[in-house]
Amino acid sequence: MHEAANKNYQERGVWKIGNNHVQHIKERTSKNERKYNIVTKDHFNFYFDKWLDTQND
Repeated sequence: MHEAANKNYQERGVWKIGNNHVQHIKERTSKNERKYNIVTKDHFNFYFDKWLDTQND
């Protein structure tokens, strides 16, 4: 998962992964090694809703 995400980091998109994958990636890589962001579902939904509001104007 980490290698694929790093390889494709320039492509826009969202990958939904389970908490075990997140824990595994965080335990085995440093933040500096990752060219992508890991965010929680709540964090994503909050900012996605804010973005959606700007699209309906």
